[in-house]
Parts: sequence; C-alpha cells; structure tokens
Amino acid sequence: MSGPIRLFLLGAVIMFASGCSTTSTRATFQAEHDVGQRIAQFAKVQVGTPYKWGGKTPAGFDCSGLVLFVYNKFGVDVPRTAHAQYREAAPVRLDRLRPGDLLFFKIGSRRISHVAIYTGNGAFVHAPRSGTSVQVATLESEYWRRYLVGAGRYV
Repeated sequence: MSGPIRLFLLGAVIMFASGCSTTSTRATFQAEHDVGQRIAQFAKVQVGTPYKWGGKTPAGFDCSGLVLFVYNKFGVDVPRTAHAQYREAAPVRLDRLRPGDLLFFKIGSRRISHVAIYTGNGAFVHAPRSGTSVQVATLESEYWRRYLVGAGRYV
C-alpha cells in the first residue's frame, strides 16, 4: 500500500473512531442524566415518610438512609452514613449540580452530619430530624446555605 493511501486510511479510521467516541460520550452523559432525573423523582415520592433515626426503609428514614434506599433502587451502591457518602462521592461544583446529586451539610458538627438529594432548580429532598418527615427544601433558605459544604455525584 502506498504512503498517501495508507495515510488516508489511517485518517479515516481516526475520524471514525473519534466520531464513535463522541457519540458514546454523549450517550453516556444522557444515560447518567436520565438516572439522576429518575433518582430525583423517586426521592420526591418519599416525601411525607416519617423521620426515624437509623431508618433506611419506607417505614422511616434518616437522611443517609433515605439516600441509601433511593440510590439502591437504581442499582447504585452508596455507604450508609452521610460522612462516608461525602468521602466517596465524586465532588461536584455547586454551579454544576444535576438532579440526583447529593448535597452535604455540617450542622453542629465538624464532620458531615446531613445529606440530601438534589432535585433541580435549587430544591432538594431530605429527612431533616426527629419529629418531622421527608420533605422538600431549597438552597434559597439562608439556614441550608449556611451549613452547605459541598456536593457529590455517584451517577
């Protein structure tokens, strides 16, 4: 095979491979986005479930138990505690949040003490504390903004 033909074929293979790669990357992003959307929607279904310290079932949730339950329904393994979920999540800048991402808070502690599932448009679902139930809150709240320390992604 002559040099120009070999170069042409090599170029065609590279262009074809990079085109497939771009398509694959877009498809992967879309699939991850879809899972995140479904996670966020399923988290909203849990609104009204009673808070239960150590709870990880629809009979009652604590914050990290809610995350564990919702993520497990989509085949995503996460650690049991908010602190461990924070440590193992891929960090996400707050201006890059997508539905299904996790929000992490330090409330009255030097460690991560609370976690929530971001649902989009500044809103999140969480199990706040004893005597309440799973509910929706927003990052517009001065209280939640004050304690927010970061976000993470598993999907």
